[in-house]
Amino acid sequence: MLFSASDDDFPLEDSHKKRVKPIYENAAARGLRELDRERLAIQAKRREQLRSKLAQSGHANDEDQGLIIINEAASEGESHHYINHEIAKRIKKHQIDGVRFMWNQIVTIADEEAMQGCLLAHTMGLGKTMQTITLIVAIAEAAASTDPKLSSQIPKSLRRSQTLILCPPTLIDNWMDEILTWAPDDILGEIRKISNLPPKERLRQIADWNENGGILICGYEMFRSLILNPKRKGQDESALSDDEHELVLKHLLEGPNIIIADEAHKMKNSNSGISKAASQFRSKSRIALTGSPLANNVVEYHR
Repeated sequence: MLFSASDDDFPLEDSHKKRVKPIYENAAARGLRELDRERLAIQAKRREQLRSKLAQSGHANDEDQGLIIINEAASEGESHHYINHEIAKRIKKHQIDGVRFMWNQIVTIADEEAMQGCLLAHTMGLGKTMQTITLIVAIAEAAASTDPKLSSQIPKSLRRSQTLILCPPTLIDNWMDEILTWAPDDILGEIRKISNLPPKERLRQIADWNENGGILICGYEMFRSLILNPKRKGQDESALSDDEHELVLKHLLEGPNIIIADEAHKMKNSNSGISKAASQFRSKSRIALTGSPLANNVVEYHR
């Protein structure tokens, strides 16, 4: 027996659906995302330009150096680690020695409580920046390796890319360019510089770096100002509130697992504001770079 049914017997499905509330996007958040997209697009374009220029320079090594081992002191049962193949095409002998030296000082420590830093003192023009980038790339690649005999060699505190680079303000753009030139895409995370930014955006970039990792490049004077916060509120718009200052101290002093100080001889005076600020870092994995002749008193470089 067949029955006919009217539309009333089967109400439309839509009549049972709840109305979907419209979602309103915060204009400020949308603006920040646009700024970040623009910043990353500029970096990508700059990276392409720099690598194209490098490819045309013809400065690659004449002979194939093959696989260049970094961790020569690897014990039995541990895998060897090699300098990134693109960097290996152009790295010089003295630079390989520098990378191996820093690896031994920063990475090859069995007891994390005994971790230490190092000083790389090479004359200007011998590639201290490139050597240091090679090192942090090597650490990041080893930490990400699926070979436990390699990844286990990286101390737990260094397995996330979270590097703070301090340098004179005039070298900030040079560090940015060198990283874009030598570091493989994405291996080190986002690269941020906090020069020439409005105070609020500067704090946001520091907070994002602290949360997501990557590389943060900061000038000495700005670092000193952020840590010591000497300006009085109400007299300078860049002065931090108590809450902002507390967060900045936590992010900059406790966040980085590797600290790189370029032109480190600027911190020889232990009574200077920069030295006092830099002496508060939690991490002991610190790399000091200098091209200036060393005096007999190397204690000046020990922080």
